[in-house]
Amino acid sequence: MLGLANKSRRSADESGEQPILTGKALLVEHAARLRSIRAIVGVPDAHWRWLYQTAFTKFAEMVQRLPASEAHHHCELGGLLRHALEVVELALRIRRGYVLPPDKEPEIVIAEQDAWTYAVATASLLHDVGKAMVDQRIVLHGRDGLPIGLWSPWVGPMTKVASTHYRIEFRRGQAHRLHEAVSPLLVTHIVPADGLRWLGDHHDALAAWLGAIGGHALGCTVIADIVKEADQGSVALDLSGERRQLQSAGANPLAERLFVALRQLIDSGALPVNQQGAGAFLDDTSLWLVCERGLDAIRDALQGQAGVPARNDRLIDELQQRGFAVSTTEQRAVWHCEVRVGDGDDSWCQTLSLLRIPLACLWPDPAARSPCAAVWIREVEAVSERSADADPAVVDASESASANATDPGEPFLPWLIDGIENGALAINTAKAQVHVVDEGLLLVSPAIFRLFADEEWREAQKRFLKRKLSAKTARGENIFHYAVDGDAGTKTIKGLLIRNPGAKLGLELPSANGLLSPKSDTE
Repeated sequence: MLGLANKSRRSADESGEQPILTGKALLVEHAARLRSIRAIVGVPDAHWRWLYQTAFTKFAEMVQRLPASEAHHHCELGGLLRHALEVVELALRIRRGYVLPPDKEPEIVIAEQDAWTYAVATASLLHDVGKAMVDQRIVLHGRDGLPIGLWSPWVGPMTKVASTHYRIEFRRGQAHRLHEAVSPLLVTHIVPADGLRWLGDHHDALAAWLGAIGGHALGCTVIADIVKEADQGSVALDLSGERRQLQSAGANPLAERLFVALRQLIDSGALPVNQQGAGAFLDDTSLWLVCERGLDAIRDALQGQAGVPARNDRLIDELQQRGFAVSTTEQRAVWHCEVRVGDGDDSWCQTLSLLRIPLACLWPDPAARSPCAAVWIREVEAVSERSADADPAVVDASESASANATDPGEPFLPWLIDGIENGALAINTAKAQVHVVDEGLLLVSPAIFRLFADEEWREAQKRFLKRKLSAKTARGENIFHYAVDGDAGTKTIKGLLIRNPGAKLGLELPSANGLLSPKSDTE
């Protein structure tokens, strides 16, 4: 059976009780990285101890030896602390390539650059701290070894409660990216008061910092962009196994990495399951992965890792050749099935191209699977006599927009949903083609469709409109007009409006862009 984590790592939930340690003790093994960070920031000794060392020590005390995930990146004991410090170091190196604050006179840059560096460092440190609250359940134990209750991170670190050990349990089915939203609630337990006061004296840096740690842009996104790039680098390095090479442990096989990524996507809710427009469907025996959307999501999760094919058909070959993708009676990897979710008038039915993966490959322990809605799946005749390599659901992205005739909106909609969920599509920024408004989700048109398929954008828009997901104006038109208030005055943008996007697309969206307001049909 395929192992879901590097064998050189022992998963946290198999390691029993862990002693509660001081932050200073937890940082001993990270001394070399801390020296590197100190050299990069280049502040006086007093400032280092006062602002940086204090934050790192408090962070270590807060997260103890918690893992960053159950079976994805940095899943060993102490993985969350190691990941956070890796991201800090990487982010500070990336920050060297930026002039911060952006678009300011040289004298202002010189005066504020240290505050912006501190904002980058602490945002990187805090970016995943919310996982301690929402993804894990920490059982505290007293000196007699008996459990005394659950740890509540909201009130402070474990060192502040009358316990000596803790045990880690994992919660499943949490809202995707919830840990980002709650991370700011732990700020005062980690960043020293003088550090917060320093950030508060630089309002532009403070806004960018808050947007980065909370997952919602508040104007300038430069810090969030730096943290995201550093986070991806740390994750890719860990999943590739490169950090273990000096300990004679080779890189994780590709099939293993595919399953680790897929399991994480499903368990975290990043890849919706058993609902309208889902990327995967679960029945009693198998996971049915929507070829294009599901494989694209896996490849995005493995971004930056070596040896990951750029084409979906190569990923399918890897799974089929190793026996992890169940073949049809014609020995094809891709199944053409009718999928139905729900009953009666509320049911949703679609014919899709799917990969069939045994559940035991992903969750050897059936109890580890999150519960989900019932689904009905029936194989139908293949829509094409072509081989699996030429199946329209698995060809290169450049061909997919025109090849899939099963569902007129299928190519664009998964691309849109994935882009919003993984941050590839900017939202509510000056150059964004997607905006959250009080009335729903505004897709700037035709710009969003040109971004999707430059040469065939008209056809992409036409197919999307056939889905009837977008609203119509009082005049029965598809295009809505919005006024945008900016420093240069007011301008107008136009686009398609999806009302109630949470229910229709299964998305969690940020707050509405307060700079946009609808224009009446007479304006």
